[in-house]
Amino acid sequence: MVSVYVKGMDLVVFHQGLFGRKTASTPKAFRVTPQQRRLYKGFPHKRGVSVSAEQAKVWKNPERLLGALVIALAQTRPSEGRTVYLLAPHHYLKWIETQIREVSRYAIQQRKENSEGLRLFKDIVQQVHLGWNFAQEDEPDYWSAFGFCHEGVLPSWISRKLIKAPK
Repeated sequence: MVSVYVKGMDLVVFHQGLFGRKTASTPKAFRVTPQQRRLYKGFPHKRGVSVSAEQAKVWKNPERLLGALVIALAQTRPSEGRTVYLLAPHHYLKWIETQIREVSRYAIQQRKENSEGLRLFKDIVQQVHLGWNFAQEDEPDYWSAFGFCHEGVLPSWISRKLIKAPK
């Protein structure tokens, strides 16, 4: 299983390397969805999905979060200890932490027989940090985003790198 993104790699392949290539044996929650494919195709110019105010009412969307997490993980570099930020509205952070723990449990379970792959996955997940004070800080070098509305007030460096969720 692939655990490190190499520049130019198809993010669908990276996603499948993290969570499984065999569609039949990969749980539905970890299979690549059409929306994730659309997001991955836009990387590195696109870093997340923005939603409408109506869509934001149902903001707990594991599919969109997994896409943003894969984008974040693709930017990590185990040998460099690079920090990658997963940007999200503050009130989502607790739910996101829980989701990342669940995703990590699954990915670790997939690597239980591969100590090198297990160590590598743990290393890249530890490089992802939740939150960023984007109102007071410049754009971080490495980031992805989850849970923002396209009608919301965001710094331009975030809004221009988000794709709109399909209705």
